Amino acid sequence: KPDHALALAARGFARLQLGDDVGAGVDLDAALKLEDLPVETRAWALTTRARVKHAVCDFASAIVDSTEAVRLNPRTSQG
Repeated sequence: KPDHALALAARGFARLQLGDDVGAGVDLDAALKLEDLPVETRAWALTTRARVKHAVCDFASAIVDSTEAVRLNPRTSQG
């Protein structure tokens, strides 16, 4: 089942790209609740969820997610 978390995170990213902020948030929340997400993928999912939160003007939560993503994988902050 490790691909399940990755699939949810990827679908969340796709939904964000399509402008479905609510659906993206739901998928990313579900993926991040699962324990089987590799650290790099967890950091990417957190960064993506931060973008969702920014899009819906939840700036404080976006900062929390971004900070955790960088803590998990400092390369997250690199372009």
